[in-house]
Amino acid sequence: MGEKPGDFKVVDRRRFTAEGEVHPEGSGECPKPREATTPPPKPRGEAPISFAHLVLSLASSAQIGMGVVPDPATGKKQVQLPMARETIDLLEILQEKTKGNLVPDEASLLEELLYTLRMQYVEVEKTGKG
Repeated sequence: MGEKPGDFKVVDRRRFTAEGEVHPEGSGECPKPREATTPPPKPRGEAPISFAHLVLSLASSAQIGMGVVPDPATGKKQVQLPMARETIDLLEILQEKTKGNLVPDEASLLEELLYTLRMQYVEVEKTGKG
């Protein structure tokens, strides 16, 4: 049977059969693992990413969804309340799952951001922009 472009061939490289016997057609060699890729080095002077960065990034996404700040991609303010609500929910889950594991500054930042975002959400929802 001739190979055509787009055809593919399956080669069983397992060393053992389902019964645990040495596979008769297997080469007995394990395939070599792929080389791990390493992320590019950070530029000098760049601060390491922290919990605060994560929380602030999610808060920014929520504010973009509420139309409080413009979308950096378009430069325009667009109200997308479902997206904003989902992002606020993610922050609430993060707060719940990290309770007792944060330093006081992190816990305070998360609490204050959630309060601010909830109040902004209610205000945007009340004005009917969503």
